[in-house]
Amino acid sequence: SQIDAANGEPNPDDIELPEIRSEYSDSDDEDRKDKKADLPEWAQSPNLRRHLKEQLMTDPDEVFGAIREIDLDDIFKSNDKSRMAKFRARSSSANWAKDGLSVEEKQRFASHMYSKTVMANQAESAS
Repeated sequence: SQIDAANGEPNPDDIELPEIRSEYSDSDDEDRKDKKADLPEWAQSPNLRRHLKEQLMTDPDEVFGAIREIDLDDIFKSNDKSRMAKFRARSSSANWAKDGLSVEEKQRFASHMYSKTVMANQAESAS
């Protein structure tokens, strides 16, 4: 029994705790099996997998275009002059032009996308 008859207190040695799944699980194979079993049937479609692989290799700029600068004045514009007077002119701390992607970063991303495409194509042709 889980209750100690002498004092009515629970006996910690007899308490059974449920198994708690953890990200630090020892068995990666078990986790993979469980995750695949949890997938709905539509998510296991070979056709879906092919399309997702194709999407993985798509440059987001080709789909969505380059990210434009946001005009906060346009977003927060108001006809209320007193409200607009509360907004002060932006100082240099609000100038994020230097925070944009460099040409080198853009080239590195393009190279990474290309290498992923090549690796995926090689894996696809090997299977």
